Amino acid sequence: MGSTVARAVAGAIACLLAGCSASAFSCQEDAQCEGLVDGRCELNGYCSLPDEECVSGRRYGDLAPDTVAGRCVPSDDEGSTGGTTGTPPGSTTSTGPSLTTSTSTTGLTTAQPATTTDALGSSGVEDDTSTGDPVPEFYFDDDFDRPNDSVVGNGWFEKTPTAFGVRNGTLTRESGNTEYPANAVYRPDERLEAVEVQVEFHYEDDVTGTFPQLYARIDEARSEEPGLLAGYYVYVPEGGSVAVGRLFSPDNVIDFDVATLDQLLTAGERYRIRLAVSGSNPVLLIGALDQYDGATWVEIVSVAGMDASEDRLGPGTFGISGGPLIDAYAYDRFTVREL
Repeated sequence: MGSTVARAVAGAIACLLAGCSASAFSCQEDAQCEGLVDGRCELNGYCSLPDEECVSGRRYGDLAPDTVAGRCVPSDDEGSTGGTTGTPPGSTTSTGPSLTTSTSTTGLTTAQPATTTDALGSSGVEDDTSTGDPVPEFYFDDDFDRPNDSVVGNGWFEKTPTAFGVRNGTLTRESGNTEYPANAVYRPDERLEAVEVQVEFHYEDDVTGTFPQLYARIDEARSEEPGLLAGYYVYVPEGGSVAVGRLFSPDNVIDFDVATLDQLLTAGERYRIRLAVSGSNPVLLIGALDQYDGATWVEIVSVAGMDASEDRLGPGTFGISGGPLIDAYAYDRFTVREL
């Protein structure tokens, strides 16, 4: 990954996958501690915040290891690694979450294309391209391999019935002209906090106008209206970039991180988007776009961020959505596992 925030958040997610505490979050520069008010990266690689009760004037945050979390930073251990934060590009679209930043965004940086595989340590369909360690069993797994039907079935909830349907073993946008908040398809009555969700997809035709979207921590109560959809997302705007962020409505969207791809994605290729979400304050997010090379899943790019705002989302459900364009792309195998 080219982003220091992405590296730090990926490290925290990797730690979770390895079974260690979610508090083990290390930093390399001050920008990675922006989830804390006046956060700073100390010389030992952990975030601190101001505290007048400490001789040094600073105290380690809750995401530091248990050995130092909540303790005062020693006076001889003051200082930081410095650093600045990049700003995602600003643009808007009516068919996917807006690429517009907000003043409440935290931990922003722009990730660069990467050639490493499976930074989230997730499992592939045919091969696990992570460390080779055993992969936890899926909490939920749906390959949509069932008879064609305008109803998604298998326990999925559709905000707009028939917006998506099962066709040729895939989940396809196949009717209506509704926008993405109304097109959401998600699992009802789920309350998960630390999860990795992933879904495969491919383009049927030109990528222009397409917005594949994957969600975690969807708040069902705040997503009931057609124009509302509350959740954390990773999505691919028109096959040219990848964004991770938080959505409440088309007018209330925050991209925590955006990465522009070197070239547009192409029809017929097999891709996958992934989103890992963990923690409560801040919430840690990392997304990724992968491509299947015929043998393994290869990560194209990753994006990451932290949400420490008052609007951060708690445990919720998971699902997908997409813009009004019909027959342009299709989803295949959707999986979820707890971290």
